[in-house]
Amino acid sequence: MSTRTPRKSPTLTAAAPILAAVLTGGLLTAHPAWSVEPRVGPVKYFGTVTCKQAFPHSRSVPTRVRLDSGVDDVTVGTIQRPNRRARYGPAELDVPLHRKFHLTVQVTCKERRKPTKQFTRVFSQRNLVKNQVIRLDIR
Repeated sequence: MSTRTPRKSPTLTAAAPILAAVLTGGLLTAHPAWSVEPRVGPVKYFGTVTCKQAFPHSRSVPTRVRLDSGVDDVTVGTIQRPNRRARYGPAELDVPLHRKFHLTVQVTCKERRKPTKQFTRVFSQRNLVKNQVIRLDIR
């Protein structure tokens, strides 16, 4: 009785270490989905706004505030207070998270029986986190 020993294929023998290295490298370099931080997320802004710094010799009052993060923008109305001041927000806005960006705020002011005027302010923002609430007073 003769026993036959199976021969290994030379192609399979040569490819096995390469295949193992590719599979291992892929597993080592792949990141689990739950460890990746979101790049953009919602943040809420609120505060007070006044037109008297931008237009000191008029009687204009703030009527709208527009917030622009470069990713998202939102416009909200204001609630008038005495002395040409108003409250705005909370306004929810998607922003870049965990990094620096510029928030552009445009305020619309209105004087009775006059055309509307606008002024713009740019605020540097950094390292914000998802669902953070920020008070931002604008003058």
